[in-house]
Amino acid sequence: MANAENTRNNNSRNDEIDLHQLWDVINFNKYKIIAAGGAGLLLAVVYLMLASPVYKASALIQVSSNQNNSILGGGGAASLLGGGGGNKSDIEINLARSRMVLGKTVDDLGIDLQIQYDELPLIGQLSRDNIAANKALGVKVFNISDQLRNREFILENIDGKSYRLYIPEDIDGKAADSNPIEGKVGSSLKASGIELFVSQIDAKEGQKFLLTKQSRLAAIEAMRNNLTVNDVGRDTGILAFSYVGTDKALIKNILNQVVSNYVVQDQEFGISSAGKSLDFINKQLPVTKESLQIAEDEYNAFREKNATIDLTVEAASILQNLTKIEADLTMLATKEAELAELFTKDHPNYQALLEQRKILMSNKDSLTQRVSTMPQLQQDIIRLRREVEIQQAVYMQLLNKRQEFSILQASSSGKVRVVDEGVTLEEPIKPKKSLILFLLTIGFAGLASVYFVLKSLFNRTITEAQSLNKLGVDVLASIPLSTVQKNKDTLFKSKNNSKATRTDYLLAKEMPTDATVEAIRALRTSVYFMVMEAKNNILMVSGATSGLGKSFVSVNLAVVMAQSSKKVLIVDADMRNGYLHAMLKQPLDFGFSDVLSGKCTVNDAIRKTEIDGLDIITRGELPNNPAELLMSSDLTHVLKEAMSQYDYIILDVPPIMAVTDAAIMGQQAGSTVIVARYGVTTEQDIENTISRFNSSNVVVKGAVLNGVEKSANNQYAYEAYNNYQHRS
Repeated sequence: MANAENTRNNNSRNDEIDLHQLWDVINFNKYKIIAAGGAGLLLAVVYLMLASPVYKASALIQVSSNQNNSILGGGGAASLLGGGGGNKSDIEINLARSRMVLGKTVDDLGIDLQIQYDELPLIGQLSRDNIAANKALGVKVFNISDQLRNREFILENIDGKSYRLYIPEDIDGKAADSNPIEGKVGSSLKASGIELFVSQIDAKEGQKFLLTKQSRLAAIEAMRNNLTVNDVGRDTGILAFSYVGTDKALIKNILNQVVSNYVVQDQEFGISSAGKSLDFINKQLPVTKESLQIAEDEYNAFREKNATIDLTVEAASILQNLTKIEADLTMLATKEAELAELFTKDHPNYQALLEQRKILMSNKDSLTQRVSTMPQLQQDIIRLRREVEIQQAVYMQLLNKRQEFSILQASSSGKVRVVDEGVTLEEPIKPKKSLILFLLTIGFAGLASVYFVLKSLFNRTITEAQSLNKLGVDVLASIPLSTVQKNKDTLFKSKNNSKATRTDYLLAKEMPTDATVEAIRALRTSVYFMVMEAKNNILMVSGATSGLGKSFVSVNLAVVMAQSSKKVLIVDADMRNGYLHAMLKQPLDFGFSDVLSGKCTVNDAIRKTEIDGLDIITRGELPNNPAELLMSSDLTHVLKEAMSQYDYIILDVPPIMAVTDAAIMGQQAGSTVIVARYGVTTEQDIENTISRFNSSNVVVKGAVLNGVEKSANNQYAYEAYNNYQHRS
């Protein structure tokens, strides 16, 4: 219960983030992080070398707001549209980016044609060569059917004066390279619904070009993506046009053509508006003139019939007001006719006109009511004279407007003018070299730092002796990873594919001064004292799983014990996968399994090794049922027979989590040691191992942390230990 409580407390502490530990992780991996930053820097340099520089062309346009091309006056319908239909700048920006303007630009410049090298002339040059391809191959005309748009044609240079054109698949049921058509530079080629005129080819013989004719809509969308139109300041009437691309000359031409087409459409719209207003006036003039003539005739006839009659002051004033109201109502009717072509009656501008007419009609009714109270003769002369004056005013206004619109139609320059023509900036706007270098370098280094930190935070394996101590297990030794042994094992495995064989290289024998061997000597000292207090001289070495270096620790411990003038017997008790016979160069016959099965005696199975004082009992032939063999045999008698002959007996047993052999043999061992592998064994493995042994009444006396590598947790102790070993 105490161990379980300690484990829970330890897990709780392990879940806490230690900033000092995180810094140690970064500091330990600093060279890898620097290398990652260097890789990011290298990638940035390569990208900047290969990436095409993007340039920007810009132009300024002024949009005037006082253009009057409408019979309405004061800005007319266009003014009313701007006043009630939204922001003028937004309208002009959308017009500039419309298919009407951009589509004409595509048609004018023919930029729906893309020319690329089929095979890049120089390795490492990428999209930048597409600019060179446009200069090397001059195509004036390339007309194809809609079915062949967005398909790649291949044009092959023959000798600079002639070429070969390969038509894409799915035309006439032929493959691309099976139907080439030959043409000559400077001559028009017409075949299979294709019209092509090549003006020049400046390339080596056999050079191939890819020709792709985009759909008109795709070309317009591509142009719109590269075009930006912004309002410069509020209510300034200045629009900034910009266009981006990789070809400095081309983007300038495209921008100027867009601006030109935008200006032209505005002029054409102004002329068209003036023409429509002029047509409307010309239709109204004869009608108004006839109405004026009729009014004058009626007025003159009335005066001849009734002699000259003077108006009173009141009547003259009423007549003047009525005349003005009638003129205003007539002009409102004209305005309504034009507005009806632009808006519905629910539009705010239309509603404003109706409200204005309602007010005028109310005033007219009031004046008419006053006239009705006058003598009949006064009423008649007011009515006739008012009609003459109204028709005269309307007729004169129409004549003036006709003269104005005639001038506008002949000389309209629109409301748009070019302030600054398109110019391409000398320096590219992207890629931002310094920013990319900085971001990729810092980004890669940052990602590497995050990787190592997260790896450390989520690492649940044992990387320090303290982790074992916290689990209630005494650490007898921390054995550093031997690079010599690792290299020998790697070389041996590369030469021998069989997993059952192991190198016969004994580190304790061949490299006695190695730091790993010195750590095993420290383990030997701990074992001395541990065995002194045990019930017998049998030491069992096990572990949670395979691949922890259990046999490596066992055999090298046996060697250093024998080197200290002790008589040692090492028993390969792993009857399934034991390989101590290979490490000590011994045959398999008459081994541990044979002793247990009664095929031979203990003395028959014991073999001397090259190490003085070290004997071995190999695993023997592989039995069918090792666990049953252990339980049915007189294991106690077998080990007791050997105990009297040796100072120490080391049992190298299978992993406890894999089979029950270790639990059975643990009953006979006076001391039990488990091996944990650095960065492999987890705390859960240790807990399960101890639990398994405890359930079999086997007490684990200590643990060995094997294969310790330098890490953020132990870097200072590791360096100090190795430096001490080198000095000694």
